[in-house]
This record gives sequence, structure tokens and C-alpha cells, in this order.
Amino acid sequence: MRVRNITTYFVFNALSALMPIVTLPLFTTYMSPKDFGIWTIFTLAAMYASTIARWEINTSLKSDFYLEGNDFSLQTSTAFWYGCGWFLILIILWAAAFPKHLIWNGLNSEWVLAIGAIAFFRYQTVNLHQILQLQNRAMLYGVWSLFANAGLYGIAIILMICLNMDWRARAWAEISVGCASFLVAMFFWRKDYGLRCKFSWNQLLRMLRFSTPYIFAAMIGYLLMTADRLFIGKMMDAEHLGLYAIAVQLSASLSLLISALVPEWEAALYKHEGSLKLHIRRKLKKYIIIVFLALPIVLIMPPVLQWVLPYLTQKSFAGSESYIAPALIIVAAAGGFTLLQPMMVMLKKSNAYLKTNIAMLVVCSISMWFLIPSCGVYGAAYSLAGSYLLGSVLLYNLIVRWTKD
Repeated sequence: MRVRNITTYFVFNALSALMPIVTLPLFTTYMSPKDFGIWTIFTLAAMYASTIARWEINTSLKSDFYLEGNDFSLQTSTAFWYGCGWFLILIILWAAAFPKHLIWNGLNSEWVLAIGAIAFFRYQTVNLHQILQLQNRAMLYGVWSLFANAGLYGIAIILMICLNMDWRARAWAEISVGCASFLVAMFFWRKDYGLRCKFSWNQLLRMLRFSTPYIFAAMIGYLLMTADRLFIGKMMDAEHLGLYAIAVQLSASLSLLISALVPEWEAALYKHEGSLKLHIRRKLKKYIIIVFLALPIVLIMPPVLQWVLPYLTQKSFAGSESYIAPALIIVAAAGGFTLLQPMMVMLKKSNAYLKTNIAMLVVCSISMWFLIPSCGVYGAAYSLAGSYLLGSVLLYNLIVRWTKD
């Protein structure tokens, strides 16, 4: 792995991670804990919509990119127009048939169309970002992400101050930045990757056949990743969810280390010569080193962030600092699990990966169902952390077994 690329990702991720921390005092002034809860549900809905819309076609594009090099114009164009097609269908269905009523705690049906628009914009940009990462275009990817984040928080702040808006300011900022990112993505798709006005049903069906096994694993993975917030929102209320969301937002500072490592980790995994099993065994040794290096960080960060948080939030958010430790454990455990996922893809063990995710989700859901009534937010957080640790151990042992001589 190239240290320069990891450093580049880390620097830009660190700058991006500072924005939610620096802006937290302002957001907690204009948004109540309930607003943070509603905003959390909105972002989760947008994430699920984006995942379903993408249908893991980005996985097929990554595979085709290595096979075809830069000359995969038909794949690029087909994927692009497929996204435009489903978004047009969504608009028609929403206008013709979607019931216009309140959905949950201030979210009404009009926001469904907004979520669909965000899903469309993310579909086009995420596909491009994955190719940029495989090409190790770390500087372009980093600058793009930094400006997108700056725009996201900048527009939200302007709307809050000038129009006195609540969580809706962040939603409109998400839509605006998504639209701008989509336009930038179109430029690079056309300039560097051959986007043209052409489409192939055969190509689309081939990509969908390739990606379909991964969408189920991805959806279960997202359900697992957000199970704590979904269960808290369902079994408790928006206010508790908002307090927990603050801790999750601050604990994301740890994820910048992981997100800086993942692109280069995947690029190094996908590029190999000689025996695949030997290549993966070598990477497993590096994986163990990464885990041991991360342990001190996980132990040091909770007291530091617990000390900082009261200075960043209003008094109405008192108590959220107690959720930081479990939130950080979740981030660390999920990061360890994420680093193992590309190895399962390379070994073509998508079914085993899917079954592992299902097992984790079942264990996590049962645990939360019994623990939340007695332990509250802590029951949800530690159930999710334990499920990720269990999944990491299972995947690691399976990969060791499959790569033995």
C-alpha cells in the first residue's frame, strides 16, 4: 500500500471530519434533540434508497474497469442511463400514487421525493468515486469530498441563520450539494470514462446478474450498521435518538482513520500477481497488525471526546456524552469487519458473506429487542458492537480456512 495515498486520504478525511465537530455548537443551537432524531431518520432513509437504487452496480463497474481498462464506455453509459430511468419512474409513481400524509415525527410524504433525488445524485457520484479510488486518484477524490462537505455544512448554516430553519436546512443542503456533485460527476464520466448517449439491455442485465448477490449482502449490512438507530427510533423516541446521534456524529472522528485506509487497502488487495491464497494470507497478517495498532486509539478516545462534547453542545443535549464510548466501539468493530469484506469478494464467497451478515443481524435484533427495554440506548449500542465483533471473528476464521494450502 502506498503511504502517500493513505496520507492524502487521511488529511482530507481529517479536514472533512472537523466540520461536523466545529459546526456542532451552531447546529445544537438551531436544532433540538428531537430535530436531530428526525434528521437521523431522514439520512437513514436516504442511505437505504441510495443503496437500493445503486443495486451494487458499482461492484460490476469495478470488475469491468480492471478487465477493460479505461475503455468501458458502454458499461459507463448503460449504468448512467439506468440511473436516470429509475429516477424518472420514481417521479411518476410519486406524483400519481404516493399517499400525501405524515410518515414519522415531522417527516411527510413530500420528503420521499427529496430522498429519491438524493439517492439518484449519490448513485451517479458513488459509482465514479469507486473508480477514482481504484485508480488511486486520491487527490481528486479528497478535494471533491472536502468541497462537498464544506458546501453541505455551509449551505445548512446559511439556511439556519437567514431563514431560521431546523433540520430541514440540512436536508435542503444535502439536495443542493448532491445536485452539484452530480453535475461534476457527469463531467468526469464524459471526459475520462466515455459517457455517451448509448445503452445496452444485454450489458445492463449482465451487470445486474453480477451485482445482485451483493445487493442483498449490502442491504443486510446497512440494516445491521444502522440497527441501533432504527431500534432506538422505534422503541424509544426522537429525543433519545437525537442525543445518541450526537455521540455517533462525534465518534465518527475515529472513522476518518478507517476511511483513509480502506481505499488503499482495497486497491492493494485487488491488484495482485501469483497465488491469490498466498496474497490474502499476507494481507491477513497486516490486518492483525492494524487491529492491534487500533486498540490504544479506541481506549484513549472516549475520555477525550467525553470531555470535549459538553463544550460543543447546548444544555438540552446533556447526557449525550455518556453514549460516546459504545459509539466508538461500534465504529472500531465495524471498521475491522469492513476490511475483511474485499477478501470475501476476491475469494468469490458472496453467499458466505451474506449468511454471515444475516446471522449478525438476527443476533443483533434479538439482543436489542430484549436489552433496550431494560438498558435503553446502551442496550442497542453494545448489541451492535458485539454483533460486529462476532462477524469479524467468523469472517477471519473462514478466510484462514479457505486460504490454507
